[in-house]
Amino acid sequence: MSLRQLIALTVILSANVLSADELSVSDKEFDFALRKAGPPLRDASGVLFRFSNLDDEEVEAVYLAGSFNSWANNDDGVVNNPRFLMRQAPSGVRYAFIDTPSPTFEYQFVLRTKNGEMIWMPDPSVDARSGNNSVLSLSDLDPLRTESTQVVASTRKDRLALSLDRVWVEPSVANTLNVDVGSRLTNLGLTVRVLTALGEQVYRGSILAQNGLNQILLPPMEATGGYIVEVELVGSGRSLATETIILSVTDRPADDLRYGFFASYPDDSKDYDAKATMLADLYVNAVEFYDYFPAHGKYAPNQSQYSFEPFGVPINGLDVKAKIEACQRKGILALAYISAYAASESIYRQITDPMTDADGRPKVFNGEIMAEEDADKRGKPKWFWLMNISEGAEWRTYIMDELRRTLEENHDDLVAFDGFEIDTYGDPADARFYAKNSRLSEEPLAEVLQGFVSDVVSMTREVKPHGLVSFNSVNEFGVQNMYEVTDFLFLEIWRWQAKRLSDLVDICYFHHGASNQRVILKLYPADMEPAHKSWPKWTLARVLGATMTGGGSLMVAGEPDEASSTMHALNSLYYPDHQAMSAANTDLLRRYYKHDAMLYEYSHGDGVKNLDLRVPVEGSITRAFHAPEKNAMCLQLLRVGDRPDWSDAPASISPAHNLEVSFNLPDDVSVKEVFYATPDTPAYHSPTRIEFAEVSGRISFTIPELIVHGSIIAVYERQ
Repeated sequence: MSLRQLIALTVILSANVLSADELSVSDKEFDFALRKAGPPLRDASGVLFRFSNLDDEEVEAVYLAGSFNSWANNDDGVVNNPRFLMRQAPSGVRYAFIDTPSPTFEYQFVLRTKNGEMIWMPDPSVDARSGNNSVLSLSDLDPLRTESTQVVASTRKDRLALSLDRVWVEPSVANTLNVDVGSRLTNLGLTVRVLTALGEQVYRGSILAQNGLNQILLPPMEATGGYIVEVELVGSGRSLATETIILSVTDRPADDLRYGFFASYPDDSKDYDAKATMLADLYVNAVEFYDYFPAHGKYAPNQSQYSFEPFGVPINGLDVKAKIEACQRKGILALAYISAYAASESIYRQITDPMTDADGRPKVFNGEIMAEEDADKRGKPKWFWLMNISEGAEWRTYIMDELRRTLEENHDDLVAFDGFEIDTYGDPADARFYAKNSRLSEEPLAEVLQGFVSDVVSMTREVKPHGLVSFNSVNEFGVQNMYEVTDFLFLEIWRWQAKRLSDLVDICYFHHGASNQRVILKLYPADMEPAHKSWPKWTLARVLGATMTGGGSLMVAGEPDEASSTMHALNSLYYPDHQAMSAANTDLLRRYYKHDAMLYEYSHGDGVKNLDLRVPVEGSITRAFHAPEKNAMCLQLLRVGDRPDWSDAPASISPAHNLEVSFNLPDDVSVKEVFYATPDTPAYHSPTRIEFAEVSGRISFTIPELIVHGSIIAVYERQ
């Protein structure tokens, strides 16, 4: 067995010491290589690096960074990815084994101290340097093996991957847990625990397991919320791997929404179930099908192939059908993006019932709103006409029938959607509505739209009880009018309107408090200053953290490419102008969305209310929520530091440790327990009890580590 397979016996998630009983007889034949530090050693499968820091008790982890691993994907010297951790042998030697690198390579060891400092240093056992980097050639390395120490290689590392059949279920409905096992051992077992968000066990079971797919029917949960499903793989009397996934139980998916998108509809076959699984793996439970329709004003998919007016983009209707059906099998709701008061020319010529300006001239949209004759004078295109959506109008009758058909299972249509995202075009807040012979002429446009959207919601409920309808409020246009009629608030925000992270927090927090609805923000990296094609990692973390601190969420990912295992993110307004997400950003998004799903009914949900409790935390923005059904308060934190603008792109963020927090409690409340969770630190991914003191109605505690976003949950009792 080669040393590479020795290292692969356990999942590299920490630098814990291997106990002696974790090594088989043939493993011990390689123990000599790890008895002391020294220069790298080579065998046919790769290179072994060794390092010792036995004299430094302040070092809690060591990473290997070099030209062969993109310098551990460091951000301005900070290494966070546990893939690059060096493990620790019983002798105390830190070690890592890599695939054979290029003939000449450079590297350093990165020491993380207990106070979070990152110390980069060359290999003390190697003299050759390039600057501060150690430099070696493969030809310089001594062999790892000798003829007397040949061993048989293992072929597999222990693996445990989890997924659920459906991304959410209603109370009292079972869900199937899929556990993909890979191990070198036989006689395997799985232990499954279902816990509440705060760690109370509600189910435990054990089964015999096999390599490959294992399916476990989880018992129905009676109460709504985000449950932690913990799965442990055991073999030969010891734990081999542990993974967790969040089981979302809700009777109102709009209350716990994480929103994604589709924006490309090609003419080729794909593994659509794999696409839906990738979305579900990010806890996305509703997807907007952007710019799907053969023409503005015609939405029910009924052709296998057509051109998309007015832009001439070909759409394969069978691709749309397969994506919707794959999403629906996973419980992901499929919403059609619609421009409900817009008509492409082919539709407009059938139903000439436009919205007008104050002078009675038909209005068109071509990237900006203008009168049709102004577009003619200026040589501007007329992408589509803005239509009369007032009650009793010919267009209103037509479009309501078309939208009903889009939701219904009709023989003549390929597939049915689950709801609508209703778009607008950036109207000013004081925009007025005008249409010939309409009794609503001169009324505020937002109020006319409110009546239309209300009818769409009522019709959707009749056809699809769990269908969703929202309204794209560009820079908050008309959002107050949508409080009572939509299922969630969807706000497209531009930097000139909301420049600071605190603005994003306030937008989410204010509208959640006013409507008690889930707030979803949409921002673009192309709107950063300077513009970016994709989200810088720490900018994405800060924007996600800002929306979650305000009780909302951020629309980021969609268009999964299962062939490359790549998700995409929005880049700009002009779909399908999306960009492949880096693995680091996908992992970050998964952690943040998982954190959000876990805290359903603590930080967001129908029963969660804003709590007027501003808590001072150094360098941070805080907002508080009250979950009366849980007897809990949730304090959300966003670390801003000296970078207040969301479009700022820090290269790295150093963690803050041991932040002191103290504030007065609401009247008649006494705290029983305090928990801390953050998506940024593995030790606190699940809520963990922390010590606190309560004196004369004032509570004090210490936040152990805060990088970008964190959550405090305080469980109380009435005095």
